[in-house]
Amino acid sequence: MGTVTVGVWQDAIDGLIEFIELVGQEATIQIVTTRAPSAGSVDPTRNFETFKLVEKMAFDTKTGQTTFDEVNNERVFNVTAYIEYIANVTSEMFVLFQERRFKIISVEDIGKINGIQALRLEETGSESKEASQS
Repeated sequence: MGTVTVGVWQDAIDGLIEFIELVGQEATIQIVTTRAPSAGSVDPTRNFETFKLVEKMAFDTKTGQTTFDEVNNERVFNVTAYIEYIANVTSEMFVLFQERRFKIISVEDIGKINGIQALRLEETGSESKEASQS
């Protein structure tokens, strides 16, 4: 990789770090646990628990972007969130931001060395509405 390419890449990383610092807001990365249906019910119970409270998550709204999940299914996402690198964040998790819940579709480690991750998100609805708990 040439010196010019490395310089351009580092400028892009520096720009993302500045973007996170300037517009980043508090959000929560959540894990979900599912329990078998209770007596008299056919629906399993889903509980969302805090995996990590993120002090600065910067959101970039997209329209109709696509990516592929771990089994090569095409998934549409409409938001990319940028955060400082956090180990063990996966596409099985969710993001809760201002009572809006997003499913993490994919996680891109822009570089552990550079310390940034991009989370591709799909909005699932409000935390307060039971129908959006998926």
